[in-house]
Amino acid sequence: MADRFSIIQEVQKFLTEAKELYFHGTSSNLAKNILSQGFTPDPKQKVWSQDKGHLASFVGSYFTQNVVTAISSASGAVKKFGGDCAIFFVQLETRTGLYDEDDITDVSYQVSQAYKDTVSRNNFVPSIARGLLKSDKYKSVVDLAITKWVSYYNKYDRGEYQQKLAGPALSRLEPLLRKWIETYILELSKVKDDFDSERFSAYPNANPAMRKAVNNVMNAMRGEVSRREKKPDSLHLGGLNIRIDSPIGFRGSNRILGLVTYPSDFRKDYNNDDDYVPFTVHYGEVPKKFLAAWENRMGYRYKLIKK
Repeated sequence: MADRFSIIQEVQKFLTEAKELYFHGTSSNLAKNILSQGFTPDPKQKVWSQDKGHLASFVGSYFTQNVVTAISSASGAVKKFGGDCAIFFVQLETRTGLYDEDDITDVSYQVSQAYKDTVSRNNFVPSIARGLLKSDKYKSVVDLAITKWVSYYNKYDRGEYQQKLAGPALSRLEPLLRKWIETYILELSKVKDDFDSERFSAYPNANPAMRKAVNNVMNAMRGEVSRREKKPDSLHLGGLNIRIDSPIGFRGSNRILGLVTYPSDFRKDYNNDDDYVPFTVHYGEVPKKFLAAWENRMGYRYKLIKK
């Protein structure tokens, strides 16, 4: 009975911890629609749209637990759409979320190392890819690249509930990883000039086939982001960023908690010791976690203004 009670406690703890606070930086001009409609998976207006080419975002809304990232996103949105900077505060059940594609290491490094450990990613050029496709080494290189990718993913320290990719989870993912790697080699081989391959390797999501392949991998890894240890200083494979590809409103496990706006030119207009950046609260409350991070990371004081 005691063991059963302990298991129930652990499950309840996991379910509670899976709901976490995230931020979304945008423009006040876009925030109006979000306040009336909530977050929609594929809005008509977004910062990282198709006109950004290789940087075009995938379907869904992006959130972060890094305050500086949210502030930077808000500034980028203002440059494109005008208005003031806006930060949404959102509760997310991370087990429903997807990785941000920037946090999933691409396969180019693993492929080049599987081919020959002395070959860098930038030196694995189209002519080598074309030769590999016709070579007896092709399957063994793909197999080794899969092993290297999984090893890279699993080497990061994880916490109590964080399971490494193994068993059924790995079995489900492996054919998609194989397709991703094979697609990389094939699409790279189509690049005519070896000197043009660096751009392809650096921005693989510009390629439609690669984009589809990596999206399939991310979908298969849905919820894995909830099991990642959050390392604020880590650039890859952390749980600080997340993508939600379902609508988010003001009720439910995934819901909007608040919205604040502030002047986009605050660095210029509020740089004296006695200045306070005005935070206008349009909805809900401003989390203490955000306010503390604002002062610690940005170095500016603030004052809250209820609208």
